[in-house]
Formats: sequence, structure tokens, C-alpha cells
Amino acid sequence: MEQEQKEDPEKEIKVTFETLFDLLRNEKSRESLQKLESSFYTDVKNYILEKSFLMESQSKTSDLFSSTERSKTEKQLTNARKIIKEIYERREKKVISMAINKSRISSNLIDTTALLKDEKEFFEQVVSLLSGWRTGVLLSILEGKTPLSSISLEQKEKLKEEKNKETSNLSKKSVS
Repeated sequence: MEQEQKEDPEKEIKVTFETLFDLLRNEKSRESLQKLESSFYTDVKNYILEKSFLMESQSKTSDLFSSTERSKTEKQLTNARKIIKEIYERREKKVISMAINKSRISSNLIDTTALLKDEKEFFEQVVSLLSGWRTGVLLSILEGKTPLSSISLEQKEKLKEEKNKETSNLSKKSVS
């Protein structure tokens, strides 16, 4: 009996079709990201696997009731996949929007507490990419220089070398 109680928390259903539907509704209605469990993606994967296994086991029986149940499970799995995709895409869009804001204002005021671990990594990569392009294009233009995106790789290397020389020359002058 004790062993059964220990296994129950592991088999606890964290994701259902209804919870997915509620999560999607919340993502649609809120401008900011909603906080999810850190295990969300794993829980969703387990839900999909569980439904797929259920559908497979239902297909092994041939009575009318099993056929109806299998059809319902298949429809639910198809709809769940659509909902999961939409949740992901809405969150992705919000993460990109947050990254654009952070790149523009160069501030740590952007609240990233609702990001999942994978989303946080994605966010940081997008911020880095956007900030690099902002520096290479916009700031170059504002300084009267050629945007780095429109020059060749060889020219970029040459510019880096020149910039490094300027920096070292300035360092030598300030030491003197």
C-alpha cells in the first residue's frame, strides 16, 4: 500500500486538454507571458505520449465502444497538438517582443521571471543578435560610418583591426 502512495505523485496528471485550453486562453488574453511550471514542456510531452499510447491500445480492440473512444482520443490529440503549437507561437512572439524592447533600451528592467529555461536561453540569444545588429547598422550610420551589414567580411576584419589600433593608441596616449 505504501508503494502505491509513493507512485501516485509521479503519475499525477499535470496537463490535460482542459489545462492546455485554459493556458491558451490566458496567453491570448494577456499581453505579458504567464508563469508556467518549469516542467511544462516535459509535462506536455508526457501528455502527448500518454494520449498516443491510449489511442494505440484502443486500436487493438475491435468493439464499437473502443472504436468510438479511439476516435474521440484521436480528435482530442489532434486538437491538443494545435493548441500546444498556438501556445508555443504566442509565447515565442512575446519573448521576441521582450527581446526587442531589451535591445532598444539596453536595460535590465525587462521582467523575465515568467520565462521557462529554454525561453530564457532563446531570449538571451535574440537580445544578443538584435543588439549586435543595432550596433553594427544603426550606430554606425549615426556615427557617419558604413553599416557593418553592407560591407564584406574582409572589410569587417580590417575595420576591427583599425578599431583595435585606435583603442591601443588611445591607451598609450592616456598613459603618457
